[in-house]
Amino acid sequence: MFRRTRQQPRPALARPDGRQPTGNTGKLKAVTIAPEGPIDEVVETNPLDYLHFLLRNLFQDSIMAPLRGAPLAVLDVGCGTGRWAAEIGEQFPDANVIGVDTDSTLLGTTTTMPENFSFTQADILTGLPFPEQGFDYVHQRMLMFDMPQAAWPRVVSELARVTSQGGWVELVEGSMMSGGPAMRQMSDWMMAYYARQGINPDYATQLDTMLESAHLTAVQQRTFDVPVGEIHGCMGEWAAQILWTRVQSIRSGMIAQSIATAMDFDSAAAAMRQEWENADIPCTWPMHYAFGQR
Repeated sequence: MFRRTRQQPRPALARPDGRQPTGNTGKLKAVTIAPEGPIDEVVETNPLDYLHFLLRNLFQDSIMAPLRGAPLAVLDVGCGTGRWAAEIGEQFPDANVIGVDTDSTLLGTTTTMPENFSFTQADILTGLPFPEQGFDYVHQRMLMFDMPQAAWPRVVSELARVTSQGGWVELVEGSMMSGGPAMRQMSDWMMAYYARQGINPDYATQLDTMLESAHLTAVQQRTFDVPVGEIHGCMGEWAAQILWTRVQSIRSGMIAQSIATAMDFDSAAAAMRQEWENADIPCTWPMHYAFGQR
């Protein structure tokens, strides 16, 4: 059976769920830094890096699954810039770390990849070019807004297929933001926009169910409500900028599909940003992680 809990992020540099760091042969790095440069400029040019730092500070570790010993073969599906994979490669220098993505355009653009990392071009939607049980830790995150809901059971089964007996699959996803009236209106428009593509961001609340359906055991899921807005410190500021970049990236699409007029969209967007800085209006972005063992 799986266990699902919900928690608020803690400011202290300790694992939010109270467990010890994976602490195998790798050392946990307490991270409170971000890429250099004005946050709005960096997030706009590469929101994936700020997303990495947000998650790294939120979870206070790069791996949440309770590994027993250092992993020797790690797979990162949807590796993007390679920031997470590079960190794992440095933390576990004896591991063979492989990153997978549909192209390598972003790979290594913001970080130096370690020698124990290699890249394979592939699309998880059409299957992974690896034999069964080839990895003892498989990681995938933040694809919920880009992958149709109908594809998820097949995708998670594929992740389980390439995981070795006793190995772990870990998923990290964000669901739809919540807050005041303007934020709720924007969320409704976004849900309508994504629904036309078969995408359901709130399916992220069912990560544990997907893992169990793939016949994984010891499944756990936890949810952390990330506060949105500069008034909540660095993570709140990062969350606001990442969400703003996402909202603006689909503005033209929502207008073209008559989900919202340009005037209504811009008005709601401006009001939403004001809500983010209003301490009397709690605005949050739920982040979920789940893991299961083969």
